[in-house]
Amino acid sequence: MRNLSGSGHRPTDPDQGGSASSVFLGQAIRKTSSATVPSVIREIEIWRVALLMVNRYADEAEANSFGRAEELAAEGDHAGAAIWRRVTVAIEQLTDTTGSLN
Repeated sequence: MRNLSGSGHRPTDPDQGGSASSVFLGQAIRKTSSATVPSVIREIEIWRVALLMVNRYADEAEANSFGRAEELAAEGDHAGAAIWRRVTVAIEQLTDTTGSLN
């Protein structure tokens, strides 16, 4: 697993009482043969999801994205909620018809 803290220590082991997100991550890693753990969601990926949401849900894209962020926050997945809040902002910018084009 990739160490994101920079301290030289391994991240919390999910089998030894780690946080809920580390438990999920640990389960996901064990279920894949060659796991790649992305440490950061790139901005281009946020915009891709936002565009897919707009194409699929049209006028409801922003509300659906916001709702998903709220669901994840209520479940305690704050990292997931933060990602969906970023998607919501991107959707707002994609669908903004009041601003200038440049």
